[in-house]
Amino acid sequence: MKVFFRILEYSNNLILKLVQFFIFSVLGTVFGLITFAVTMPLLEALFDKAKITSISPLPSFEISTKYAI
Repeated sequence: MKVFFRILEYSNNLILKLVQFFIFSVLGTVFGLITFAVTMPLLEALFDKAKITSISPLPSFEISTKYAI
C-alpha cells in the first residue's frame, strides 16, 4: 500500500487535468455538432435533386430566423 501512495504523490495535478480534459471534450463535441449543422444547408443545396425554377425576392430586413432561412 505504501507503494501505491508513493505513486499518487506524483499525480498532484491529475484532478485538474481530468476536469480540463472533460471540459474540452464537451466543447469539442459541441463545436463539431455546430459545424455539422451549419454545413447541412450547403450540402442540401449542392446535392439536392430538385431544380430551382425561380429565385424568390428577399423579404424586408428584420432580425429573425425566418429572414436568415
